[in-house]
Amino acid sequence: MEQGWALAYVEYGGSVYLEAQRQAQAAKRGVWQGSFQAPWEYRKSPGAVPSAGSYSGTGKAGRCHPAYPTVCIPPPPPDLDCKDIPYKGFKVLPPDPHRLDRDGDGIGCER
Repeated sequence: MEQGWALAYVEYGGSVYLEAQRQAQAAKRGVWQGSFQAPWEYRKSPGAVPSAGSYSGTGKAGRCHPAYPTVCIPPPPPDLDCKDIPYKGFKVLPPDPHRLDRDGDGIGCER
């Protein structure tokens, strides 16, 4: 945090990091060297491309399939394979439209 490569996500308890963030910002370290949009602000914009860890609930309806609650994988089409996505070892719920949980243990792309 002191090096400026992380942001305090206050909504989820990150306020303990605010002082370190303020110091990095004042010293223009890390991301504070230029301008950027905070990830949570980017994810609120309607045209934002889903990213790893994106919320997959009603706010992203149609963009993230509910079978993959911990990552954002769009519904088919197209049909995706593990080589097509950046995630490994994520939770999979039935139905698994992309067949990313090959052995049926609830974990996707574990190999």
